[in-house]
Amino acid sequence: MKNSLRPRLHGAGEAYYEWDWLDAENEFQKAIKIKPESARAHHEYALFLIWRGRTDEAIPEMNRALALESTSLTLESFGGAAFVNTDAGMMLYWARKYDRAIEQLHKASEMDSFFWERICILE
Repeated sequence: MKNSLRPRLHGAGEAYYEWDWLDAENEFQKAIKIKPESARAHHEYALFLIWRGRTDEAIPEMNRALALESTSLTLESFGGAAFVNTDAGMMLYWARKYDRAIEQLHKASEMDSFFWERICILE
């Protein structure tokens, strides 16, 4: 169980919410090392990076998640490609890359029009 993805992501989440940034990052990196094809691991790590203000690292990480989760509707059980595309658009918005954010959010809207984040930004 120690080398499976779920405990690593759970551990990263716990460390993050306890503000243990180093441990959280280590857990995300271990999760990606265990399962590099996991869109969820790349997605969550990208969110961690953007929340830490590390935009230059977050955007390529989110792009990896997008590439891995380009058309799925499940994203390993929570949201799928529309969800990842929405978060990618939000990340670009937070990074002040507004034109790219709008483009990404429109792409996400084509997949699923019900995520509130897209509606708030695009309306």
